[in-house]
Amino acid sequence: MAYDRHHMKVACTRGGFSLIELIVSVALFAVVMTASVGTLLALVSANQKAQSLKSVINNLHFALDSMARTIRTGQLYFCADSVSETVPSGTADCALGGRTLTLTDDHGVRLAYRYEEGRIERRVGSEGFAGLTAPEVVIDDMQFYVTGSTVGDTVQPTVTISIRGHAGAKPTTDSSFNVQTTVTQRVLDQ
Repeated sequence: MAYDRHHMKVACTRGGFSLIELIVSVALFAVVMTASVGTLLALVSANQKAQSLKSVINNLHFALDSMARTIRTGQLYFCADSVSETVPSGTADCALGGRTLTLTDDHGVRLAYRYEEGRIERRVGSEGFAGLTAPEVVIDDMQFYVTGSTVGDTVQPTVTISIRGHAGAKPTTDSSFNVQTTVTQRVLDQ
């Protein structure tokens, strides 16, 4: 009988894991996996926000670059708080800021930029206004600051554009931005 007891003892020690050991290991595995999945979901969300912001910045950059090129080579800047139905002629500074800017481009065409209903718009000649920014880009405020627009004075014409807004297709990826750029007139002699 002593042999059987000793033999049983050896058999018990050679067995597998106990139920408690299995429960503890499964619980630890579940905790580690939960933390890993949470981290992965946070990374996916951060990536979506970064991609959304990149798209918005590209769209906003395109609109600002287009405006800056036209302003840089344009002339006869007319800044005001609103655009009238008729295309204004002449010049007008707005050192305190205005929501619209009308100018003559390098081809002699009169055009206007404005902030209207959450977006940047452009009008060429007497046509209607067309949006320059994507629907995901919401402009909260845009101001033009113009100095030196009077023809014949000794001040270099300068336009500063200040834009504040937010962008994103979903509230979880929404990001706010604040952009400002200054453009100096550079008219080349023809």
